[in-house]
Amino acid sequence: MWVLVATALVWALATMGMAVAAIVRRRQQRRETPIEEAPEGTRVLLVRPCCGAEPELERCLCSAALARRSFAMDVVLSVNREGEGAWASEGSLGDDAALPTLHRASKNLRAAGLGVSIQAHPVTGENRKVTQLSGVLREQGDGYPVILFADSNVDLTNFDLDRLVVPLLERNWVALSSGKRERAGARWAAFSEVSVSSDLGSRASVALLGGGMTAFALLCGLVPRALVGKLWAARADAIKEVGGMQALAGYLGEDFEMARRLIQGGWGIDVVGETAVARVSSQSLIAVVERMSRWICVIWAQRPWLMLSYPAFFFSTSLLCGLAGIAVCLCPSPSAAQVAIAGIAVCLAVAVRVGVAIAAQIFSGRGLSLLRLPLDVLLADFVVLIAWCRVLVSREFDWRGQRLRIDCRGRLVAVHDSRRSSRSSS
Repeated sequence: MWVLVATALVWALATMGMAVAAIVRRRQQRRETPIEEAPEGTRVLLVRPCCGAEPELERCLCSAALARRSFAMDVVLSVNREGEGAWASEGSLGDDAALPTLHRASKNLRAAGLGVSIQAHPVTGENRKVTQLSGVLREQGDGYPVILFADSNVDLTNFDLDRLVVPLLERNWVALSSGKRERAGARWAAFSEVSVSSDLGSRASVALLGGGMTAFALLCGLVPRALVGKLWAARADAIKEVGGMQALAGYLGEDFEMARRLIQGGWGIDVVGETAVARVSSQSLIAVVERMSRWICVIWAQRPWLMLSYPAFFFSTSLLCGLAGIAVCLCPSPSAAQVAIAGIAVCLAVAVRVGVAIAAQIFSGRGLSLLRLPLDVLLADFVVLIAWCRVLVSREFDWRGQRLRIDCRGRLVAVHDSRRSSRSSS
């Protein structure tokens, strides 16, 4: 009895410690000092990989013209195309459903004074996003000191791109938010989601990224060097030094692997204080669980020792309260001290979860709302719990129309290819 009660209390204190650390460090990150403008003549390349017709695609792509910046910028809008061969220019881009929108967006961006091109690159690996990024850098990456990467659903309106780019232009060692001084190799922005739909799936997705410890705008306080690849920038020479983008085509979490290689190569990674906005359309609850499962698959494949962090911290409230309740119920006559300690553990767990939800709402830019807080908590914890259990059962998933799985080496494998090869070998 005492062991269970003490475990519940220690567990609650640990979750509180982690939550407080995340909140304090994120507050420090958001107090960024003013930075100088980019040197005159600086030109940066922005790469926006696309796939399929998304409802908010044109708005998000055109938002590049509305971002705050002090440097010149060229934009590449890219898609994949089936078949082998060299990349295609705007004359023969294939049949990706995003192309009509890309053409409209390119006209708007050119009218705003940006240099724009549309490219289609053949699939050269299981991670199709990586094949786009590597193809663009191979064909157009030379001559740019810094490369910006932004997913197709990121809205850059009023986002300060100087925060991502200018510190990377310095060749000397720079101070990171952690207090260390390292060569500036990459900088990234946490993001939250905005949805025009109010269906359960969209509501769960927004809660997942803005109502719990899974909110990157809060989690980055603990892991500023994690590099989430929604919106990030990197020095071109740093990318080349660690092997280039194509070397990441076999990884589901190409951003995680890039971070590992940069750190191993002595390059610093830091997170900016501003939170980016990703616009999402209507989606089912199953689709949200599937996406979270893919993210947890990245952890399983590339950071397996972190798998236990999910039940320990990310959906711990119900588990912790259950442990405290079991501890009291198992004892036929619990003492007053035991009941008090169990009650303290439960109160701490609930208070920490409420505090995390409030902080996540604020840091993600959603604004504090106590009315939506209970639903945020329930949906976020439910999605993480189901997704984590799903990964324990199966590491196969659908991603952009592909059926993939993570093999025992942590690499991406196409399911149909593996089955075909097994049949042929037999």
